[in-house]
Amino acid sequence: MTSIAAVVATHNRPELLAGRALASIAGQTRRPDYLIVVDDSDADFRCANAEVVSGLCIPDTRKIYLENLRTPGASGAWNTALFHLHRIDPSAYVAILDDDDSWVKTYLERCAQVIAEKDLDMVAAGLVFHRFQDTASEVYHPPVSLEVSDLLVRNPHIQGSNLFVRLRRLLEAGGFDETLTSTTDRDICIRLADLGSIRYSGLRENLVHHYADNDRPRLSTPGSDAKRAGLRYFFRKYRGRMTDEQQGAFLERSRMLFDCDPTKPVIVPAPAMPVPPVPDPSISGTPLTLVAGAITSRDTGLVERLLNSLADKVGGREGVNLRVVVLENGGHDPFSRQKLQDVVDQANNNGPNVTVKTLEKQAADVEAGVFAATPEQLSRRKSIALSRTMLQHYLFMEAKPQQEAVVWILDDDVVLESLAYGAGDSVEAHDVDYVSEMRWRRWPGGLMA
Repeated sequence: MTSIAAVVATHNRPELLAGRALASIAGQTRRPDYLIVVDDSDADFRCANAEVVSGLCIPDTRKIYLENLRTPGASGAWNTALFHLHRIDPSAYVAILDDDDSWVKTYLERCAQVIAEKDLDMVAAGLVFHRFQDTASEVYHPPVSLEVSDLLVRNPHIQGSNLFVRLRRLLEAGGFDETLTSTTDRDICIRLADLGSIRYSGLRENLVHHYADNDRPRLSTPGSDAKRAGLRYFFRKYRGRMTDEQQGAFLERSRMLFDCDPTKPVIVPAPAMPVPPVPDPSISGTPLTLVAGAITSRDTGLVERLLNSLADKVGGREGVNLRVVVLENGGHDPFSRQKLQDVVDQANNNGPNVTVKTLEKQAADVEAGVFAATPEQLSRRKSIALSRTMLQHYLFMEAKPQQEAVVWILDDDVVLESLAYGAGDSVEAHDVDYVSEMRWRRWPGGLMA
């Protein structure tokens, strides 16, 4: 039987959480196997939210209350739930519900039926859209298929509260993008579609009530800072994939509906620097296996700089076993491919154990059924979704035989320069002991982020 986890991210709304979202979950004809509530609230609300969850009567459902320890916001909270669920039931399906929305009592039952009947990875039910209190509602149907060309321009009526997806496929797509303050639903749908093998169906039954009341702040509020920032970041992320016509439609829709000009620069405020606990000196000499991974680009100088940085900051330390997996994705040009191999050979001579997953290896694994990809996808540079899926698989296979290995995924243009914001938003260099941090955070009581 398919197991289902109902996932709710909540922010400063204990009354709506209890009276609307959780009440509708408790009333389901097919109760979820897990209820995971992730609290993204201010400190003043967290006790109330925890009490709401503990006091909920929902037989045959395992209730889990978590605090968001990732990036503040819905995406960080959802990812907190996904990775917790993966540890306890990696085969589960995820049904997300916003804390101010509700499901019709047959929602989970119907989604589970359709998933089983059609052997699907994902289903989206229809929406009943309540714009303002005490006014007539509107009905929207989900799309028949996931079309990236449509998702680049608008939301085709798939959002948090009608997202029902297999956990494994969400993780293959990379989870939710924590840099997005809004438009997260469109972004995850694009990356799910990019996998090329997602089995999806729209359910033309309006089983989800979405409330767009104007009496409280929401991520989709027109003109809000969160909505504008999300649209601008989404445009910066995907404009290279948009045709001129799609760009025009996206910009016009953003201006008309949300009073936002996505072409304006994205202003990223300086983040507050966390103060980690002092590592326990007793674990400073424990063995550490670090499996680092990166996807290459056409610029082989970037991966060369990354490998040198890893060797300098991590490699050569006592008790450290550094292994690096490089996924080739710089194109088929023989000259650049040879340059990449030269860079890897040089790195292996200097200490780190570097393995290249070549284009030939990737094609062979596709042929063997390890990955789902078309010949066209393999003939050019692969998408982020496909290349990240491949890299995650190869890292898992590299780390699996190692005892308590730490896996670190890096962009190929990263350098471990130990820079941080200081006083007055100035940038300062700090001598970060990456190895000690990893040893402590891997240890019981620590937390790998």
